[in-house]
Amino acid sequence: MRDETRGGTESGAGAVPRGKDEFDFLKSRQDSTPERAATLRATLGQLLDEDRRGTAAAGRTAHAQGTTLVTLYMRHADPVLGYPSFRALLEKCWRQGVDDALRRMRIARFCTEDEAAHGISMCDRGIRLMGALELASFGELLDDDKPLHLKLADGTSVRFAQASVHQLEDALRVLGAPEPPGEASVQDLTRTRGHIDGLVEEKPAYARLHPTALLQEGVVEVRVRARGRAQQLLASKFFADLAKKR
Repeated sequence: MRDETRGGTESGAGAVPRGKDEFDFLKSRQDSTPERAATLRATLGQLLDEDRRGTAAAGRTAHAQGTTLVTLYMRHADPVLGYPSFRALLEKCWRQGVDDALRRMRIARFCTEDEAAHGISMCDRGIRLMGALELASFGELLDDDKPLHLKLADGTSVRFAQASVHQLEDALRVLGAPEPPGEASVQDLTRTRGHIDGLVEEKPAYARLHPTALLQEGVVEVRVRARGRAQQLLASKFFADLAKKR
């Protein structure tokens, strides 16, 4: 008789010792006997092969969907289709949620279709690594001519293409990379950039200021280039108009 409140089992035929970090799946593992190593190795290999193909397909799909979502955003789909914001459109139409839609949009923005084949989770971490390492492109993580080795907490290192998601998270912690921005911060950034685009369309003179919006530690920061008295006055008007929209 076994005690399911404990981490082990009574010894018996076919019993397998359980480690301290073992997790229960329906608390039934202790009732089964081990399979031959060759059979298990073949089963695991088939599973991993299927996972690689599925991961690549999912990444490419995410890139294609993200590209379409970006196009909808840039073509002002929300006001044209009667939504108060692009967030409202996503909340109504994108069943996987706003966070998922934004993730796909980032993949489309920073990765090529082939790079996206590394999978959604890997691309997610790769985009964060781009920021932490100040890389110009996602491709630099994969460049064989200039191999980039990511340092891990245990003192070892790993290439991006060979790393697991767990190792990439470890590398991000070693780099001191900030946590990914929350949905609210990203939405604020998206709205602000939309307001800036709208102001430049309304008053083309504002384009001379090269206005841009960045996300700094969860806070949206708007920057302009203003040299000389005339541009400083123009910048003051720009920020006043932007404040009315925000």
